[in-house]
Amino acid sequence: MPVLTDEDAGPYLTLGAVLATDPDTGVRNLSVHRMCVQGPDTLTIWMVPGRDLELAYQAALRRGRSLPVAIHLGLSPAVLLSSCCPTSLVPPDLDELAVAGALAGQPVELLPCATVDAEFIAHAEYVIEGELLADHAPESAHGTVATPEFLGYQGRAHPSLPLIRATAITARESPILQAVSGPGHEQSILLGFGMEAAVLDVLRRRGTPALAAHCHTAGGGQLMVVLQWPAKRGPEDDVAVRAAAEAVLEQFRMAKLVLCVGEDVDIESDQDLWWAMVTRFQADQDLVVLPDREGFPLDPSQHTGYSPSLSADGRTAKAVFDCTVPYAQSARFHRPRFTEPSRPAPRRPAAPLPR
Repeated sequence: MPVLTDEDAGPYLTLGAVLATDPDTGVRNLSVHRMCVQGPDTLTIWMVPGRDLELAYQAALRRGRSLPVAIHLGLSPAVLLSSCCPTSLVPPDLDELAVAGALAGQPVELLPCATVDAEFIAHAEYVIEGELLADHAPESAHGTVATPEFLGYQGRAHPSLPLIRATAITARESPILQAVSGPGHEQSILLGFGMEAAVLDVLRRRGTPALAAHCHTAGGGQLMVVLQWPAKRGPEDDVAVRAAAEAVLEQFRMAKLVLCVGEDVDIESDQDLWWAMVTRFQADQDLVVLPDREGFPLDPSQHTGYSPSLSADGRTAKAVFDCTVPYAQSARFHRPRFTEPSRPAPRRPAAPLPR
């Protein structure tokens, strides 16, 4: 298990996908959590308050029981991507494994755990069976640091987190331990996948003809959203683009910057995005600022010590960078299409020489 920095609280499961069933609803939940090794058979787990796993955990505690769990290390892309979808796309009454089966085009095979009353995903590389206990422990026994967060800054250790007691470990033959680093490209892709789909869903419900959404990995897959638009049909589209971008910033708490570009810009190319910023953006008229909005405190700039215009820590100014071409100016921004080399006619085979 990796220790990412000298300051880390200890070895971490950084891509542990926890499968549990809510005892009140009977609905499975699959979600990725960071878990720090605390002893030979114990891990602390960080659960975002109010999310599905914590709700299932609280339901078990109300019944006076621990919550049986299966922790998976090494899963297929479809299963991991489904576990990261936001609640707006996968509400609490929908099984994430059904979403995974739809993405993969085949059901996800489950088997019963050997030591706890739970199920596990059959094709995982490793499975740690265990119980999520009522007992708590500090995340770090020797300091205030946890492990790097997805925005690239060192994480702060929680003073008290629930404990998982492991009861068994099973593995495939020659298993591969799957892990990510906090500010890594892979984690940002996982976080961005569901948010991109959710952003497009919101825009299409508004009747906005966005072509694509890309949650850039520089923003951890959450804080920076690129929106691609088709060619504008009239001056009303100049207003519609900015209104839609502002709606994304208002509806998605994590989104801090929205960059709008046209259909001739490759939204996954940093070179193209910066080119659009340089040649299709004037700050005095193409920048829209939404001050003092609800944000995300793991971004250290979202702090009253950084900006006195913020009313509280965890709030932020949000911005739209409109790099689409104004409708009235579209003829001046034609991007040249380079000539493709003509293909020579296929050569006929030469006739054989007479002997």
